Amino acid sequence: MSRNHLDIVPRLVRFLRNPEGVAAVEFAMIAPMLLILYLGATDITQALAIDRKLGQFATTVSDQIARRTMVTEEDVQAVIDAGEAIMRPFDFDRTKLRFTIVKVEGNSARVTGATEYNWTVEEEPGESYELTADLMDLGEGHHVIIATAAYDFTPLFGLVFNGTMNLEQRSVHLLREQTDDFGFTSATGPTSPSDEAGEDGEDEESGEGEEGQSSDEDDGNEDAADDGADVGNDDNQGDDDDRNWWDQWQDWCRRQWWC
Repeated sequence: MSRNHLDIVPRLVRFLRNPEGVAAVEFAMIAPMLLILYLGATDITQALAIDRKLGQFATTVSDQIARRTMVTEEDVQAVIDAGEAIMRPFDFDRTKLRFTIVKVEGNSARVTGATEYNWTVEEEPGESYELTADLMDLGEGHHVIIATAAYDFTPLFGLVFNGTMNLEQRSVHLLREQTDDFGFTSATGPTSPSDEAGEDGEDEESGEGEEGQSSDEDDGNEDAADDGADVGNDDNQGDDDDRNWWDQWQDWCRRQWWC
């Protein structure tokens, strides 16, 4: 056996006993786990932030509606617009809202109004609604406002959580003022917003027409007055020129010996 082959064993023993580079090897083994934990923590943090905003959204909707004595479609749209500001900077198109008004009487709960945004309505008006025993006792003889907000959350990295997570929050309020029949009604009034816009446009057009007509008349009167003034000024100027010429000629003639 050659000398080179005999040197391999001592070199291998020295390599195994050498402590240098142990930290690098340990870090290389731990780094993938640390990266997965970091990315998973990022997704969890984002999901918790969205869930907290959903709670604020649902609470705002139910609280604002509970302060009213009548709810119109415009009122609901205004609350949804406010919810869009609450959910920023997250995508509002993934946000869903289900809004239900329930009248509790005795041992039954009946839906008096239901609407939704980017979702579906489970119970239509007139149908029964299932409430917990505590809510049934608390809402006896009152209207209960139930707002449910949800969000389809897709993890940013998906290493820890796979697929879409459905985050959901619900808020329940009692109607502030006692009302016999509380639910969604269409906007009432002499005109709808579109009609008001049309009437405003007609008023503006008529106003512009009247202003244009009056301005044209004023311009015509001003032009006529200016023309008359110009003619009068021209005549007066002509008379002045004639008198000046005659006076000048008389002055010149007086200085001559033959006049």
